Amino acid sequence: MSKKAAFNPNFAPKEKGVTLLELAIVTIIVGLLTSVASIYYFNAIERFYAQEGGQILINLFGSQKRYALENNGAYATDLNDLDIQVRASAYFDPPTVANNPDDIAKITRTDSYYLQIDEDANITCAQNMGPAGICTKLGYRP
Repeated sequence: MSKKAAFNPNFAPKEKGVTLLELAIVTIIVGLLTSVASIYYFNAIERFYAQEGGQILINLFGSQKRYALENNGAYATDLNDLDIQVRASAYFDPPTVANNPDDIAKITRTDSYYLQIDEDANITCAQNMGPAGICTKLGYRP
């Protein structure tokens, strides 16, 4: 004699799915992680851009030193007088040069900060209108 399973209305399968509260908690956690990660991401991107500016300054430094050797220690005040061609940068305004030992070349990140190099090849950073502490975040001394 076989027994048939009796129907038990209290033993219905649970519905599958998530509650609105669970969904809200997951959304908040994902949002917080995204905001923290984006800060690190954008700082890394800006450091990359600053490295490009620093490389342009190092190239200008070498050219300025060669110019000074040929011109009794005076540095060029016009990029066209130097022996290099500076390619246009997507991230910086065109560089400037000056006959000033403290600032023989300068390059500006559009409306944010500028990098300059002195006659001893020290690169410094100064803030124009960018976010506070940008020079320190980039690893340059202000």
